[in-house]
Amino acid sequence: MSNDNPAKITRLVEAGYFLRIILLVLQNKPENASGFYLPNASVIRSFFAFIWCIPAQLFMWSLLWNKLSNQQDGAIIDKTSFLVQLTLVDMLGWAMSASAIFIILSAVNMKNAIGPLIIASNWFSLLAVYVFFIPDTLSFLLPALTDFIDVIDFIVYFMIVGLYYRLVKHVLGDQRMIAFAITLASVVMGLFLSSMIYQSVFQT
Repeated sequence: MSNDNPAKITRLVEAGYFLRIILLVLQNKPENASGFYLPNASVIRSFFAFIWCIPAQLFMWSLLWNKLSNQQDGAIIDKTSFLVQLTLVDMLGWAMSASAIFIILSAVNMKNAIGPLIIASNWFSLLAVYVFFIPDTLSFLLPALTDFIDVIDFIVYFMIVGLYYRLVKHVLGDQRMIAFAITLASVVMGLFLSSMIYQSVFQT
């Protein structure tokens, strides 16, 4: 990909390229992280990963709406409004993640790593969404095992957080404290957005 014209790179090829790099880096092969630093690695194009996430996200959010509507007696907004609101919240989450990376790396004078880390984070988000998609699909297909699958979902969450830390650490050249700060910021923002999502379900 390093010798390709960015204008000629298809979305599918680009997605496959960066997902392959991520998988290699997550196997503790940090030398592959240099792929995020290539001149034609585009921050703007990396946000197209969000579009690839939408099918899985809509499915998982639909399951969440069904689960909450069955558990609660309070007034719940209609499913379409819920899906639209969660899409907007998710877009906000991507923007907040990129902003946190920019602020933290600017503060520690690592501005050269801002673009590459945003690219890595965006494509990692695509990978993470489809990892979460697996237990949610099992929950849909095997409703009798929902409680057990919820435990698996919880374990998967911590696994994803740990893998994200590893990715950030390698992209930043083994800067562990900075990687920890960025990962912690990501977790905190996730909790904040989860609270927004929960509140958006119920009509006030």
